Amino acid sequence: MLSTMSVKQISLKEVKGWGMQKDGEYYGRSDEKFFKIIGVEISAGEEEREMKKWSQPILQEWGVGIVVLIKVRNLFLISAKAEPGNMMAGGRIFLAPSIQCSESNLSQVHGGKKTPRVDLLDGLKKIRWHLFPQDGGRYYGKNNKYAVVNVEKVAKLENERLFSVEELKEAFLDGCCNEHLSQVFLLYLMTQ
Repeated sequence: MLSTMSVKQISLKEVKGWGMQKDGEYYGRSDEKFFKIIGVEISAGEEEREMKKWSQPILQEWGVGIVVLIKVRNLFLISAKAEPGNMMAGGRIFLAPSIQCSESNLSQVHGGKKTPRVDLLDGLKKIRWHLFPQDGGRYYGKNNKYAVVNVEKVAKLENERLFSVEELKEAFLDGCCNEHLSQVFLLYLMTQ
C-alpha cells in the first residue's frame, strides 16, 4: 500500500518551530520536546571501533518511546502507518504496532489528536514493560518501552487489521513491518 502523504525536503532554516537553540548547543524546539540534534565527540579503544576518535551529530529524544502490541485472543491488532521518512522508500506504508508513540505524542505537545489506542492501557491492571535501547549509532541514550497486552475485544479502526502469528511472520519476512513492530513481535516470540 502506498501513502498519499507528500514530503518535500526543505532547508532546516525553513522548518517552523525548530532551529538552533542556546547559541548553537543543539538544533530542536525551544521547549526541548520531541527530539533534538546534538553533537558528540567519541573516543574508543583500538579494538572497539574503526577509529580511535571522531565526532558526529546524534539525535537525543525527550522521554521514552512506547510500543505496544495488542493481542485479541489469538490475533494481533496491527495498524498501517505512514511516516515521512518512508517516502524515500517509494511512499510505502508499513505495518506498525497497535500503539507506537513518544512521550511528546502522549502529552500532545504537537497540539494534534490523541495517540490512537493509548486509552486501552488505562483499563489494564498490570503491564509487563521491557526496556530496550534504540540504535545507539543514531540516538543518544534513547530507550523504548515494549509490551504485549491481551484484551478481550476491540473495535478496529479504519487503518487496522487483525493478523494471525503466521500472517505476521510472513509480513515480517517480506519486509512489510516497521522497526517497532519487528521489535515488539520478536519480543512476543521470545517470551512464548
